[in-house]
Amino acid sequence: MRLSQSSSILLASVIISLGLYLGLRSSKTEVAPPPTTPAVEDPAPAPEEWPTQEQTAAEVTAVVTQAHPRWKAACWDTADPATRQPGRYISSLAFDASGKLTISGIGEIRDGSDPAIAQCLRMQVNTFTISPPGHPVAYEVPIRMP
Repeated sequence: MRLSQSSSILLASVIISLGLYLGLRSSKTEVAPPPTTPAVEDPAPAPEEWPTQEQTAAEVTAVVTQAHPRWKAACWDTADPATRQPGRYISSLAFDASGKLTISGIGEIRDGSDPAIAQCLRMQVNTFTISPPGHPVAYEVPIRMP
C-alpha cells in the first residue's frame, strides 16, 4: 500500500499531534491554589463606640498642650534671645480611623509669629495618637510661643 504525499503529511501530522498531546498530558504539574490571606481586623471601633467630635477635638487639644513644653524647650529655649519673638502658630493634625497621626504641620499667623521658631516647630517629630475616632479626622489647634 502506497500513500499519496498529502496522505503521508496528514498521517505524520496526526502522529506528531498525538505524541505531543500524550507527552504534555503526562507532564502536567499540579498548580497550587492561590494563598488565602487572613482577614484583617478593622482597628476602628464600631460606629456606636466612636467618640463625639467634641471629645476628639478635646483629645487633640490635650495632645498639643502636652507637647507644648517639649516644643518650647526645643525651639524657644534654644533660640537666640536677642532675635526670638513671641508668636502665635497653628498646629494642623490629621489622624486616620485608628487614631494614628497621618499629617502634621505648623502654620504661621501673619505678622504674629517668628519664622525661625515656626521652622523649628516644623522640624519636631510628632508621634501623636488619639482614641480611634472610627473615621479620618483633621484639626487645627492654635499655640503660642513661649
